[in-house]
Amino acid sequence: MIIIESHIIPPDVPKARFLDYSVGIIKSLNSRTSIKKAIKRGALLLDDKEASGGEWLKPGQKITLIDREDKPPKPYDLRLDIIYEDDDLAVIRKPAGISVSGNKYRTIQNALLANLKTSDKPDALRWPRPVHRLDYGTSGLLLVAKTRQAIA
Repeated sequence: MIIIESHIIPPDVPKARFLDYSVGIIKSLNSRTSIKKAIKRGALLLDDKEASGGEWLKPGQKITLIDREDKPPKPYDLRLDIIYEDDDLAVIRKPAGISVSGNKYRTIQNALLANLKTSDKPDALRWPRPVHRLDYGTSGLLLVAKTRQAIA
């Protein structure tokens, strides 16, 4: 388990539920939907335990976002056009007709390991991750994080 981000609830916070409070507080997750999914898959913890989004929060409780990915993506052999790369991030040209990520083998996510160098920084991700998505039929530039700082 790798801790990505944590937050202690201060004493002056008005009464709030776990899901509602986490939106905007957890910087690595930028939408209500992503917070909800993290809670559901057990990656957003309350006092180091899985919790429902409806739980009422108390001052002093700790919210922790963890990395639950245990195994790397399945390698997919696809040569990517790398526009820019450094130790923190990369910019690649995504071709139309391929998904960025998802429940399929033929994705950009699965092709990243074979195309990008790993970061030597202390906050390096175990494998590169796309920071955003582009639709299946859309081509364009895709930002890929290689460190926790870049994904935040």
